[in-house]
Amino acid sequence: MLTDFNFKEASTYYQKGYPFPHIIIDNFLKDTAILNEVVNEFQTFTDWGFDNTFKEAGWEINKEFYPWDYTIPPAFPKYIKRVIDYFYSFEFLEQLNTLTGIQLLIPDENFFGGGMHRVHNGGRLGIHADYNKHPINKQNRRLNLLLYLNEGWESDWGGQLEFWDKPIKNKIVTVKPILNRVVIFNTLPTSFHGHPKKITCPENTSRKAIALYYFTKEKPENQIYYSDYLEFYNTPEDET
Repeated sequence: MLTDFNFKEASTYYQKGYPFPHIIIDNFLKDTAILNEVVNEFQTFTDWGFDNTFKEAGWEINKEFYPWDYTIPPAFPKYIKRVIDYFYSFEFLEQLNTLTGIQLLIPDENFFGGGMHRVHNGGRLGIHADYNKHPINKQNRRLNLLLYLNEGWESDWGGQLEFWDKPIKNKIVTVKPILNRVVIFNTLPTSFHGHPKKITCPENTSRKAIALYYFTKEKPENQIYYSDYLEFYNTPEDET
């Protein structure tokens, strides 16, 4: 299902990434037939939910996700489940271990905050650092993986993923959320990211992604638990 991407060769590049370890990989899934089915399933899916806390605060606007009830095992559509199962497989976990240098990674079976994401016209996600301790099983969150599913996405529509530096003063990396692009990055208290400017895409489209998170049982050295949940921050782009 994957391209012939060499995780071992990319490991040094990944681990030296700035402002935090990360990598951007295009044409990630080589089976375009499956990829097309995944996009189609996003278009026809109806069981979406919202995070009302962040929605009301204005940090998360017009963003929907699934699963939204963590007490019920998710029922992903057929091809989306197939892709997620691969990303959660032992084979792929070994590749992530090689790329990141983080050993014994565990996928989040609860999909707490992960799974299927889509953001509509006028939507945004403020610059933030993610929770780094799982609120259910207390494992330590180490990695984010985003698979974008937006064919023909125009730069003028916005929605670019942004990485900001530790003082949260400078935007360092901008990532256009195009079809079959994967972004992997370390989940740290200083992994500041988001897409803070409101999207201006057509009403009949949306910014779509599969978001998956990986954990370890062992606490990283010098890890700081600033919060069990998200921390959001104001940036110059939030004020526009």
